[in-house]
Amino acid sequence: MQYEKIPPVLLRDFRRDMARVPWPAFLAWPQRERDQIITLMAQDFEHLMDQEEHLALREAYLSTEDDESRKRMLYEHYQRLLKKRGLDQ
Repeated sequence: MQYEKIPPVLLRDFRRDMARVPWPAFLAWPQRERDQIITLMAQDFEHLMDQEEHLALREAYLSTEDDESRKRMLYEHYQRLLKKRGLDQ
């Protein structure tokens, strides 16, 4: 599914749901589903973040060595952004 074609109500529900799922619970989901969600999170994050947030995320991403740690870092940054913007309601 292309990010631009996601209906606003589905994106709102996705954000609300993902703001509430802790990382350990997320890891219990099937790998394919987690990969799809991380991809959608990255696209949404790119759409939502400002320049300062982009630079902070880039610095954190570059300082992280393994792929699983990068996914967790993205996941946690995304949750913080949703809460900061009030998109977790």
